[in-house]
Amino acid sequence: MTSDRGGPGPGPDSCPDFDASSFDAELEALLGRWRDGDSLAISRRLADRPDLRDRLREVLPALLALEVAKPVAAVPAAMLRLDGRAAASRTVAAGAGAPPFTRLGDFRIIRKIGQGGMGVVYEAEQESLRRRVALKVLPFHALLGAGALERFQREVRAAGHLHHPRIVPVYGVGEENGLHYFAMPYIDGESLDRVVARLRELPGSARRLALGQEAGSGSSSGSYALWARSVARVGAEVAEALAYAHSEGILHRDIKPSNLILDAAGVVWIADFGLAKDLNEDGLSRSGDIVGTPRYLAPERLRGWSDARSDVYGLGVTLYELVTLTPVFDATERHELLERVAHDEPVRPRRIDPRVPRDLETIILEAIAKEPARRY
Repeated sequence: MTSDRGGPGPGPDSCPDFDASSFDAELEALLGRWRDGDSLAISRRLADRPDLRDRLREVLPALLALEVAKPVAAVPAAMLRLDGRAAASRTVAAGAGAPPFTRLGDFRIIRKIGQGGMGVVYEAEQESLRRRVALKVLPFHALLGAGALERFQREVRAAGHLHHPRIVPVYGVGEENGLHYFAMPYIDGESLDRVVARLRELPGSARRLALGQEAGSGSSSGSYALWARSVARVGAEVAEALAYAHSEGILHRDIKPSNLILDAAGVVWIADFGLAKDLNEDGLSRSGDIVGTPRYLAPERLRGWSDARSDVYGLGVTLYELVTLTPVFDATERHELLERVAHDEPVRPRRIDPRVPRDLETIILEAIAKEPARRY
């Protein structure tokens, strides 16, 4: 740490109320608990030490990362598998994105395929059944955040409770060496945010061709109508799956293009129930908390409440992006974006692209109406 003049700045021991010996003892105790596989105790202990919690949260993730990266010979026995399988899996492979392990329980890690606020997703093989899966892992440093493990477990319960052909199911759940994880089908496809991004990246003429507009003519062709019907079909399938989830008392609360996956057969899947809310339980969020991606938050979420129509809003914003290739609100600063979500009306899709079918535009605008009572 440096001061404004470039010299050493005040460290933790320079604070008059800071007890360095207590800090060191607490840090060593937390590391010991993690080595013993008792990661839940870390969260509980941090809650018991509000005087040291912030400083411990600054230091502990880096130290835990070093623990995982130790050569196998230096790793405590409690961190190694006891069945003799691939002890060397604890060696960190070189290269960006390499996971600090090559297996968890019955699962052999193949590669990292995604990361979000509630975990890292890996492609893996479940060796006992010889099937490819997606494995979502709650990183150990996430346990330092308030409620992280509880939110993770809630995602497992929510997704595991739902059985629908458009909702990614849960195969199994486990915990090993302080890493909590669950397995789900590996979907060979692409999230809708990547579909939109790839279309945006195309040169103008190629984009017009891809979406059915003849280059230079400005006219619509039958292929754009096919595209619009495909978007409408995706919307209908997701809406049916959401209606089922709502009937089971589950709100997704994070419907957006990156959480909707289109597989190779054209089937759309709803993924990532990390922010799901069980209507039959007390929520983790307190009044005034804003959880989720701002661009897809329904206006009432900013006022601290949500219901099934809030998920409809997220779906409507997603359909808007699919047919226009532009966001509903293009602000980049969070506060400005939230202001626009709360107060501004979006540009009608047909003003951006007149080829958007009028009926589809009507559906989208009704789904993203400011007042929930005006939505489906």
